[in-house]
Amino acid sequence: MRISRHIFLLAPTLALTAPAVAQQPVVKAELDSVTILVGGQVGLNVSVQVPQGLQCHVLTLPDTLTSSVEVAAMTSADTLQKGDLVEFAKRYHVTTFDPGHPNVPPLPLVVKPDSTTVSIPEFTLNVVNPFQKIEIDEQSGVAKIFDINQALDAPFMWRELLFYWPWAAGVVALVALFFLIRWLRKKYWHPAGNKPEAVAAPAEPCEVTALRNLERIREEKLWMRNRVKDFYSDLTDTLRRYVATRYGVQAMESTSAQLIDSLDSSLKDSPKEKSLLVKILEQADFAKFAKIEPSPDENADAVSNAIDFVNLTTETARAASPQVSLKTGDDKPANDAVTYQGANTIEA
Repeated sequence: MRISRHIFLLAPTLALTAPAVAQQPVVKAELDSVTILVGGQVGLNVSVQVPQGLQCHVLTLPDTLTSSVEVAAMTSADTLQKGDLVEFAKRYHVTTFDPGHPNVPPLPLVVKPDSTTVSIPEFTLNVVNPFQKIEIDEQSGVAKIFDINQALDAPFMWRELLFYWPWAAGVVALVALFFLIRWLRKKYWHPAGNKPEAVAAPAEPCEVTALRNLERIREEKLWMRNRVKDFYSDLTDTLRRYVATRYGVQAMESTSAQLIDSLDSSLKDSPKEKSLLVKILEQADFAKFAKIEPSPDENADAVSNAIDFVNLTTETARAASPQVSLKTGDDKPANDAVTYQGANTIEA
């Protein structure tokens, strides 16, 4: 929207001067312009001249001049020496938010200490709405009012994208830099093919694990500390894990009777081993569920029987499983050939 220049031709600088009276303060007021935009500000310069030697000060204007005209800001007073007169000058910033022609009546100023009252003559502002098309009627000199125009539908032009090419180039450069760093990191900083792969240590034979745990149980002697139930739980769990791995049966989930039945085929030719296992399981059931406390010698014998059971079944398994040797290309055993037993393994 444009504002007609004719409005500014009607807005000369306003100079208002009150009549001078001998030995009386003289007030002057000047507006930077009588035409302002809605919400804009215009400067109002006020000065008061008093005879030299008269000790006085000028009260400031109120914040609200009229219902629609207000004082937005003010500066501190300046004192100037002009011959036999002293001038007190102050600048105000006047604003309004109502379009039209608000009139500001005379504004009284009180000059202390003799409380002399002088007034700023009235003045009228021309407040223009910048969102309206302004035209001045040549006959009346009053601005014409028009409806607000709709926004223009400007066509899209491809050359407008040229203004954004630095941003697009920056984004492309950042993406390319990201993939470059990722590629360099993968190729040089962390070479995947040069590191030797970790070789898992072979699991130890199940009888080694079982015998180590049984030796620990024998040394702990929990039955000497009134922990008979804990002793037999640890003992039977060790045997059950060994049997589960050695013979491939569900030893941990079975009752004692079910476990013996599942080993009938495996221990049919080993009555001694079966008898040891039955004795250990029955004694453990009496201690854990029937609350019968075996003697210390019986508890120690239970550990010894468990060790004998593991040793006997291990020897039987080794005798029944063929040995496998690593051989060289000429079908002769190598000097460092490794022999594997056919026994199963169990984790510690």
